[in-house]
Amino acid sequence: MRNLWKFVRASLKMTYREKIAMFWLFMFPLLLILLFGAIFSSSGQTNISIGIVNLDNSRVTREIVKRLEGVTAFKIKRGNERQLSRNLADNKLDAVLVLEKGFESSMLAHQPGAATISTNRTNPTVSQIASAALKQIIGEISVGMAKQFTPNVIGPGDIVEIAEKSVTSHKLRYIDYMVPGILAMTLMTSGMLGLSLSFVQNREKGVLRRIKASPLPLSRYIGSEIIAAFMLSLMQAIVMLLVGWVVFKMRIHGNWLYMAFIV
Repeated sequence: MRNLWKFVRASLKMTYREKIAMFWLFMFPLLLILLFGAIFSSSGQTNISIGIVNLDNSRVTREIVKRLEGVTAFKIKRGNERQLSRNLADNKLDAVLVLEKGFESSMLAHQPGAATISTNRTNPTVSQIASAALKQIIGEISVGMAKQFTPNVIGPGDIVEIAEKSVTSHKLRYIDYMVPGILAMTLMTSGMLGLSLSFVQNREKGVLRRIKASPLPLSRYIGSEIIAAFMLSLMQAIVMLLVGWVVFKMRIHGNWLYMAFIV
């Protein structure tokens, strides 16, 4: 066992002395993280994704949905409340509008129609924009649709009663996906090419021939190379995750034990 660790130490020293190998092992992945992180760490958003649940399915609510689908800044998705609420929690939607049952009948009875807007508080800017835009558009549409039923309308507040609620979820940025992706690519490349190139170089230098001539089992030498490669991969993972966390405030949600097992 002592000979095994001597070979591990020797393999690590040989890798450390190879400056080109150290560059490809550590510097190149870090350069990728810093480059793409600086470019994409704060990406913008052009459209607001809104889910609509039409529980009333009346003439008024269908017209509201139709008008909202005509707004170019909105990307509308229809579905049931449970499905769209799950999409909102998973950051696939920015807001969910629920037109409650009895919306039109309430307007006919000179009562405000009920609607609920759910937003995701992890992105407050988009949530505020989506909520304000929905309130204004729904109010304007409802006023136009209700004039024939409620001639004494003063403003949108008399026609639509909008309740608001918010959910909290994990907001992932581009950098949160990119760093683990580069880490996986680097570990895969090191695993496939690192060991094979090491064996080829040692064969060219005559190291393998001398090991075969010694009483040391060849399997022990191969085991030492595998352990050394594993230790280098572990150091790569630690360095890259630290850079992502310190420089770009990368967030990793989930079980760290699972991630360590995968690495």
